[in-house]
Amino acid sequence: MSIHLTEEQYLALSKLSYLDFTNEIDFTKNFKDHTLKYTADRLLEIDQNTKQPRIYNLVGTRTPGGLSKEEFKTLLEEISSAPKYSALSTLKMEGFSNQNDTNGFVGYAFRDSSSGDTVFAFRGSEADPNIDENGNRLADWIDNIVGYAINNESMQFDKVEEFIHAHGGTGDIYVTGHSKGGANAMYACAAIDGVQGAAFDAPGIGECLTLEQATRLSKSNLTNFVAKYDIVGAALFHPERVQYCKQWLQFRASGKTIDGFIGFNGHYPQALKFDSNGNTIPVTQSVWGICAGNASRSLWYKKEVELGSGMSNSLQQLLTEIGCIEAVGDLNNQVNHMFDSLIELYKYQEKEFEKEYLDLISQLIVPLRSSLKATSESFYGEITDIFDDSMDVHAAPRRIDPIVLDLDGDGIETTNLIEGTYFDLDKNNFSEKIGWIKADDGILVMDRNGDGIINDGGEFFGDQTVLKDGTIALNGYEALSELDENQD
Repeated sequence: MSIHLTEEQYLALSKLSYLDFTNEIDFTKNFKDHTLKYTADRLLEIDQNTKQPRIYNLVGTRTPGGLSKEEFKTLLEEISSAPKYSALSTLKMEGFSNQNDTNGFVGYAFRDSSSGDTVFAFRGSEADPNIDENGNRLADWIDNIVGYAINNESMQFDKVEEFIHAHGGTGDIYVTGHSKGGANAMYACAAIDGVQGAAFDAPGIGECLTLEQATRLSKSNLTNFVAKYDIVGAALFHPERVQYCKQWLQFRASGKTIDGFIGFNGHYPQALKFDSNGNTIPVTQSVWGICAGNASRSLWYKKEVELGSGMSNSLQQLLTEIGCIEAVGDLNNQVNHMFDSLIELYKYQEKEFEKEYLDLISQLIVPLRSSLKATSESFYGEITDIFDDSMDVHAAPRRIDPIVLDLDGDGIETTNLIEGTYFDLDKNNFSEKIGWIKADDGILVMDRNGDGIINDGGEFFGDQTVLKDGTIALNGYEALSELDENQD
């Protein structure tokens, strides 16, 4: 009988993946093949030297995954005794791998003895993009920028497959992870048949996958749960199922609000709210997420055009200079400050993203340029320009689809972005990849220039059609009405 974990239980394992043992020898000697309850109880024991729980020694002054040592302590206490985590307490520690000194991959394997099923939890990016005293963390951030954003791959994906094959056991495979760890979990579902699970606030990896892998991920039983105001989970391309979720505005431990503000930055494992059954609470995506997702995809498309034509590889050159990495940290702090500054404006209420708010955000973005080092100014200048362009897109009127015909009577069917086509829908002389209509339905068109080709969206019946009086049609029906000679 397979194990069944709630979404809250999956997230608990994702949080645990940020926990470090001294090394893999320490793990194998003291914790391998022991239950999570045993492990939690051991780490909660008082160290006779420090007079504090042993978990504090492992966490130290770090805030791995954004969790404080008090929050780790609370999590271990709940795994040890709380009924909501009873399904976790009996899982056995099967495997642990920390490759922070090379590629940044960190993973845990937890085995359910009764079913033989294995749950894999993958760690997200470590804390911040600065090098710590041991020289760690940098690998994650190079992979985030060079891997996902530039090379459309991750140097951790092969390690995901290796780790699963080494510790998979005889039962079903489940995966989970937060942020970059969630991306690794999604890759497992894309690369290996039958894998399922839950990711949290994971960026899209569609740009890194083959069509076969993207299709496997889309059909897998995995959901990416993204906090309402998270912008990382909105980024890039998502073949997987995505659910946006209610979130807290402040950190919580043991059900109580503690010091630390989330606000409009939902990218914390503490951010997600759960109902009494341990499930997330679905909501619509915030305007922050919409704009951030659009900006990231616009930047990706621009990068593809520029690098593909040999115009620029300055992004890779920037990463060879440590000043760029330091600048990323500066930028992150200012972005967080920007979000905090907007809290009073929104008063925790959803509002229409009207033009004045877009203008205000653009004004708040401007100071980011001045704080960046000279070596990274051009890179982040491009990011800001793309973000501003994204704001303009969302300030513009909503796109109206052209007239589509249901030719076979079973409803209009569309393709996703992966299976779409390149077409100049906006008449801007640039063909971009968009979703399309499936072969058994049709789009109503007119070859207006008589060249035998449907060149762009202006030859559809839609909001890009030029009317006889030179104005643009509001929609396809207004465009079609011009052909109604008797106007009945």
